[in-house]
Amino acid sequence: MKLSAVALLCMGLLLVGCDGIEEPDRPLESNQPNQSVDEVQLAPDITEPNNRENEQTKQDEERQPSEDRPLDVNYEEADRTAEDVIEDEGEDALDEASDGVDDADTGQEDVNKADSYKFEVPEPGEFGSQCAENDDCHSGLCVPSEIGYICTNVCVADCPANWSCKAANIGGQDVMFVCLPSNEMACEYNNQCEAGSNEEESCGNCGKRTRSCSESCRWSAWSACSGEGECLPGITQDGVCGFCGHRSRTCSDTCRWNAWEECQDQGECDAGSVVTEDCGLCGERSKHCTAQCKWSDWTACSGQGQCVLGSAEDRACGNCGRETRTCSDTCNWTEWSACEDQGVCTPGEVQVEPCGKCGERMRTCTFACGWGDWTPCTGQGECVPGAWKLDSCLNCGLAQVTCQSDCTWGERGSCLGTGTCWPGAVEELACGKCGVQTRTCTDACGWGAWGSCTSQGVCTPGQVETRECGNCGVATRTCTSRCQWGAWSACKSEGECGPGDVEACGNCGRRTCTSQCTWGACNIGTVDQYEENDKKATARVLPRITDHDGDATGLYANINPTNDPDWFKVHITDATGASIDPWVRLSQVPLGQTYRICVYYECNQASGVPPERKCVHVVGGNQGTVKISVAGCDDNCGATCYDNGGDMFMWVHALDGGSCSSYRLDYGA
Repeated sequence: MKLSAVALLCMGLLLVGCDGIEEPDRPLESNQPNQSVDEVQLAPDITEPNNRENEQTKQDEERQPSEDRPLDVNYEEADRTAEDVIEDEGEDALDEASDGVDDADTGQEDVNKADSYKFEVPEPGEFGSQCAENDDCHSGLCVPSEIGYICTNVCVADCPANWSCKAANIGGQDVMFVCLPSNEMACEYNNQCEAGSNEEESCGNCGKRTRSCSESCRWSAWSACSGEGECLPGITQDGVCGFCGHRSRTCSDTCRWNAWEECQDQGECDAGSVVTEDCGLCGERSKHCTAQCKWSDWTACSGQGQCVLGSAEDRACGNCGRETRTCSDTCNWTEWSACEDQGVCTPGEVQVEPCGKCGERMRTCTFACGWGDWTPCTGQGECVPGAWKLDSCLNCGLAQVTCQSDCTWGERGSCLGTGTCWPGAVEELACGKCGVQTRTCTDACGWGAWGSCTSQGVCTPGQVETRECGNCGVATRTCTSRCQWGAWSACKSEGECGPGDVEACGNCGRRTCTSQCTWGACNIGTVDQYEENDKKATARVLPRITDHDGDATGLYANINPTNDPDWFKVHITDATGASIDPWVRLSQVPLGQTYRICVYYECNQASGVPPERKCVHVVGGNQGTVKISVAGCDDNCGATCYDNGGDMFMWVHALDGGSCSSYRLDYGA
């Protein structure tokens, strides 16, 4: 009997072994015309031992080809029978491949003897017997089927009763034909269920799973459990809640958790949390929440500074000057300022200078660090060095005498001539300011020069004199008929300050008096970065925020100059998935001050109803919070309108004038 060319090719493959073999319990794939093998699996009592043997070496076998392994065939891609080949290509197509091969080489003789074959358990190695590898079969063919891995033979057209000659595809190679059991034989062997039937059972938490019976009367694997609930009916679940509290819930008959019971036995805080607060001189203290959710005691106040925030002090320096220092934001003293407003000398200091005729005068520095008046010139000599005079000499002559460097007269010079009068005679003449001018007859008997006008008053009758007084003022006095000054008048036309005077102004500014005795401009001191913002129309526009908690933010500003209010404006977007609840908190108000914070709101929707203005007073060292409801902003704007966003205005003003020290303003929605 001749074999087909395809059969010869497959026999040759057996000599070199087959690679890529599936495990025995792998589902079969087949396109046999009369049989579906999509759900076929090997019988457990046959394949289980083989599975255990191959389980440890599966990966090595897949990497290393072996002639002993069963063939890995695909019945899905080669579904033609031998009859189909003859019909399509003629009998010659089968005969060509069978030349020179007898029946003994293919095992076809055994197949032909089994024309009346009925299902019985054959001897090992025989046609139809169970196998695990090719060497288990006399034919050398161990292939998967609907009843497990079996020994079979290649075929041309004829197979025993209840067997079919089917094309099988060995991956990547040509088609071969082998005898395989029919569905009827598979059902007689498997006999697990009725082909086409379905089965359902409960599983998991109130779930269901199903399986179906294949054409070979074998159950498919159970489907995944579906429709399950959350839990097993009647069980109880405990959990922690709140601040170290506990709660529980039970599973209902429908495998759904009932609601949690109310949280019980809670503490007063979140375990591990820490709170801090200011204390003392810019210090800080803290307390922590214990593992039992109870607050610990406050720690001691630490990190304190040296002074009260915003205070100042001064002290004397240099020549009656003053230097100052202030307490900083960290409650520590700043460096001393430069010494200002010093005098010209040190109290008690004495200054001496020459005067007159080789005499001396002196003055002493007062306690106001200014020079006192000069003392009269004392210790003078007889004359001024270099001066000369004429002394009488014989016959009314005159001799010249010159003053020496030690202010004493030197020796007389030569006596010269005579004069025109008796020595010592005096002549008077009215002069100057009620004074008298004289000349004396010299010892040379001649008139000397007119002397200076003596015994004068200090002024000319009716003369008016003015002098500066007070703060750039003027006082006057009038000369009497006796050439003496009358009393000074009261100081008139004074300015508002003395040149160089310095005084505080505004909240923390300073101004200096000019040379015209008027105050210069006030240097108002520190001004925050948000000015000018003293009206709603000029409110400082801040970055936009949404109603997410993470968008909450804050700023620092001050009320300076005095009574200068601050306006701020922030747009709040009503974002999806969050609740909009605008709020503003004013804190760190300077000590000794009371500030007022007011909040206005303007809705995005013109038809909305904005909230009324809300205000709160905050005393220095405390804080106050304003919360507003903007739920009316989406009124009257349509059934699908949910926009409560808008512009929030924040107005901060001082009831006590304000301060250069900053306050803190936090806001959010």
